[in-house]
Amino acid sequence: MHTISWSEFFILLVCLVAAMAASRILPLMLLKGRKIPRIAARMLSLIPPAAFAALVVNDVTSPYFQAHDGCAFLVALLAALCVGITAYFKRSIVLCAVVGLLAYILFSWAASEILCVLCINS
Repeated sequence: MHTISWSEFFILLVCLVAAMAASRILPLMLLKGRKIPRIAARMLSLIPPAAFAALVVNDVTSPYFQAHDGCAFLVALLAALCVGITAYFKRSIVLCAVVGLLAYILFSWAASEILCVLCINS
């Protein structure tokens, strides 16, 4: 296994930062003052919710997660359902993130309370 030196690391870091900055700044500079076609604007508006959905679905449908902790899987599935309903009606990615976090906390707490009651009664 090859380890990299600090100078190689910083060269790589500078190149990656430059590439990231170029991919974010150049489109803004090139499209400044131009009118984007309506269909293109509509398609671009779908990218953030699609990326967010991909992250949520990837975590919820993880085979390891499903096989090793069924209760946590159910909690995540219920939280994802709340996010989906929020996304459908409100179409706000920030609100979806907040609802998802609060739903996950609430369902995790409820699941732990139910498991505690079941353990005490058995």
